[in-house]
Amino acid sequence: KGWLQICQNLHPDRCKPTLFEVQGMQFIDCDTKTLVPTSNHKYVALSYLWGTYKDEAPVSSQVLPQLPRTIEDALQVTRNLGFRYLWIDRYCINQHDNAEISPQLQAMGSIYQNSQLTIIAAAGHDPSYGLPGVGDTHRRPLASCKINQTYLRAVSRIDQAVLPSRWNSRGWTYQEGILATRRLVFTDEQVYFECHGMCCYETFDLPYAELHSPTNQIFKSTYFATPPSEPGTRIGIFPAGYGENAGDIYIHIARYSARNLSHDEDRLKAFLGILEAFETGHHGVRHHWGIPILPDRDQDSKYSTKFSLMSFVFGLMWGHKFRDTNIRIEHLPSWSWAGVLG
Repeated sequence: KGWLQICQNLHPDRCKPTLFEVQGMQFIDCDTKTLVPTSNHKYVALSYLWGTYKDEAPVSSQVLPQLPRTIEDALQVTRNLGFRYLWIDRYCINQHDNAEISPQLQAMGSIYQNSQLTIIAAAGHDPSYGLPGVGDTHRRPLASCKINQTYLRAVSRIDQAVLPSRWNSRGWTYQEGILATRRLVFTDEQVYFECHGMCCYETFDLPYAELHSPTNQIFKSTYFATPPSEPGTRIGIFPAGYGENAGDIYIHIARYSARNLSHDEDRLKAFLGILEAFETGHHGVRHHWGIPILPDRDQDSKYSTKFSLMSFVFGLMWGHKFRDTNIRIEHLPSWSWAGVLG
């Protein structure tokens, strides 16, 4: 909670949630465990692995069924942070109503960008695992030793815990991690916070507010403003925003394509949030079946339509790294990267 307050106080503009209104949203009321339609309220979002939970009943009413451990823990964390409403796609989108699913999927980017914080369950393989250190799920013991009067503990680097995780390999979680403004990541060893202005480790008790002072600028803006194409100069494990340039959309497509989905037909759906962010943001990038169409910056040119067409043609010049593993997705066009696995 202290990390969140520091972020809100010291970089309110850089980490301010966007305010794209999403129609028809509903949230979990953490006090009553019911689904409530609401707007203009601050909320927390959850990014986790759906997996399979055999004891979970279908969501068919405003009253939630028996919830897996990860969800229960996320409700507790939300309350502890001082928020009342939690958004979880599994429960807050009617999975049996196609008329509701489609616009909500289109707005996934806005939903995560609008949230005050996104809880990321990076530990475990399914929702029954829980958030380590919150409920009944215990942390992994850390190796330690004593040298004279000093105790030492061996802590894994946060990227070594998150990047190889199952959460980081799934298709749906890609846009959830990229588009979130503030992230609270639960691993088996610790809790980690990262926003667009700083990163905080539970295993290191540092004076984070003082580190923003003019004499201790460890969180310099240059370390948190590098585009996806230059990750080596950045502090933290997430990109700084979704991209500085319109062409960064191609980097996201390449990284997302390496991820896995339980249902191949979701290949384009799970990327719509990124595409929406590039279209509604300052980039103005449109797409046709996932193929980016970059805008013509020379608006007065009589060849603007031709440039748009050339942008689409350029987008068609994609290829697969492993050509021998290509698998067609029947309901998606073969000329789109989304229509071929591999």
